[in-house]
Amino acid sequence: MTDSAERVADVIEQIAAAMSVEATGAADQGLARVAQEGAFDDRYRVWRGRSGARYLVTVMPLGEAIRIENGVVLVVAVDADGSRRVVWAGESGAGLPGLRLEPGLRLEAHVHLIALSAEKRKAAIDDLADGAQSYSSVLSVSAEASHASVGSVTPSRSSSRTVFRT
Repeated sequence: MTDSAERVADVIEQIAAAMSVEATGAADQGLARVAQEGAFDDRYRVWRGRSGARYLVTVMPLGEAIRIENGVVLVVAVDADGSRRVVWAGESGAGLPGLRLEPGLRLEAHVHLIALSAEKRKAAIDDLADGAQSYSSVLSVSAEASHASVGSVTPSRSSSRTVFRT
């Protein structure tokens, strides 16, 4: 494995570990900090299901997403105001159903790869499908929380926002 691939694998492991923490606030800020330090831009996002569980997803082209093995695929509509909503959720490899979409709608594929068993993928799909989710970038982090998490005293000119609003 190359140094770059090892670095990415390490950061993804850290993100997954951070997501297993039940508390919000500081844990969410830590997740954002790990992603920010990994320089992942907007490739990784977080959805919160109806149950309150958080799901780390990778944003990728739809054609690539449906070829992934053992993943949860979310077909996501990006509205004019930048908000996102799930229009379909299913297991990768299952094929996409015929979706009725409005003309000009921008779509993204978000893939959750951490649900390793069929049972966990089904639970994630059930939790994320049909409304009541919230969405955020894992890179959104408030300067105050970030400095508190890492003990930094360096002034920041960041205009970031908190990761989750509950």
